[in-house]
Amino acid sequence: MEFGLLAFQASLFDPLQLLQPCVIPVKLAVQKLWEKKLKWSAVIDADLQQVVNELYEQLNGKQIVLPRKLFINDDPAIRYELQGFADSSAFAYGVAVYIIKVTENGRFPTLLITKGRLIPLKFLKYCIARKELLGVVLAFELLIYLLNTFPDLFQLAEIQTDSTTVLHWWRNSESRDRFINNRMIKIKSHDIPLRYVPTDYNPADIISRGCTIDELKDDELYWRGPLYLTQAVEYWPVEPVTAIEDEDCEIAAPVDVVIIDPTSATVIIDATRFSSWNSLMNCLMKVLQFLAKKFPKFRTAENLPATDVKSAEWILICEMKVIKIIQTSKLLTQKRMNELNLFVDTHHFVRKDTRLDKNAFNFDVACPLFLNDCYETRLLIKNIHDKFGHAGITTVVAELRQRFYLPKAIQVVRKVIRNCNQCKREKAKPFSLPPMPVLPVERTLECLPFINSGVDYAGPFNIL
Repeated sequence: MEFGLLAFQASLFDPLQLLQPCVIPVKLAVQKLWEKKLKWSAVIDADLQQVVNELYEQLNGKQIVLPRKLFINDDPAIRYELQGFADSSAFAYGVAVYIIKVTENGRFPTLLITKGRLIPLKFLKYCIARKELLGVVLAFELLIYLLNTFPDLFQLAEIQTDSTTVLHWWRNSESRDRFINNRMIKIKSHDIPLRYVPTDYNPADIISRGCTIDELKDDELYWRGPLYLTQAVEYWPVEPVTAIEDEDCEIAAPVDVVIIDPTSATVIIDATRFSSWNSLMNCLMKVLQFLAKKFPKFRTAENLPATDVKSAEWILICEMKVIKIIQTSKLLTQKRMNELNLFVDTHHFVRKDTRLDKNAFNFDVACPLFLNDCYETRLLIKNIHDKFGHAGITTVVAELRQRFYLPKAIQVVRKVIRNCNQCKREKAKPFSLPPMPVLPVERTLECLPFINSGVDYAGPFNIL
């Protein structure tokens, strides 16, 4: 059960996270369990249960004894350095930080702290170079934490990585996509240089891959760091000279898979020739009924009912046909579906996976149909707007979301309502009066009474 696996993970006592190579496989098992979206008390499947049992046997009752005191700082001439190692695999990335005691007798590295994390599910499709960048950012954050905790202790702090691509990004300031730029800005915000380390000498590699506790006990590279840390800097590994093309660095993932192709749907009639949703539905219903009656093979291929079925069922069929056209109006890739949390149901319709429980709510409410912003979608919005007495934006969006999911729905609905002619007439303002002229002098000049007077009797007068 889920809570049993989480309780097992929480029972691993590792305050400094020095046992991260053994904990990473447990975290990976928890991630796989969450991907299955099981209930809290559901029983996990046999394959995952076998993995959990093996992890439990490897870690249960095992322990590693470590000295709590690193060294005695009794000589003011002693210098201390921090060296952080970062590495990433396909599913995890890790950091190992070593403190180096520099004396006249030599350099003495000791493992200080480690940290390991799983690659987020939304980043699993990324190339290994971007995952390596996640590890470098984690090493940067850990070194900044140590430098702030001990502000006057360390004379040097560096990050070492085996990714030449990340080093290329760090040295060059060309603008790239947001994922790389944001993380490079963060790394360059402090004066912490990056170095190259060969993969075979990178102790963080064991964190990203994971291992058993028996393997971890005897791993000198992990506990003491690479041997060159005890030597002078001029004897450290040098980055190999390789040509790294920017276009190779910018590839975030393999070629994206096209899930919905605009050429995959059959368009029977042109929706742009109609000004309302109801007229489009009625015309499409007549066309489909004619084709089903004239061509029995077409009715079988399209799974259409008999022509004598009630109009309500035909309208529903026509609506789903138009929804299919709307969903195929634009190219939809796997990357876009992951960003919007979409999936394809058993009837090959694209739906939005919401947080509502599918057992407690109607399926159309819990998983609304996905809509692209196209002419047919705007006809549907206008139909809802007219149906509810030319309602406002909030009402139309709320009604639309009862069955459909439209990205940026408020903006699209606002444009449709703004173009409604009846709403324009009803909300039109009256013609404004022209500016009034200046009052005559006789009405504004101060004078004695009855100097200017008038009567309302104008005759007739007899003129002699």
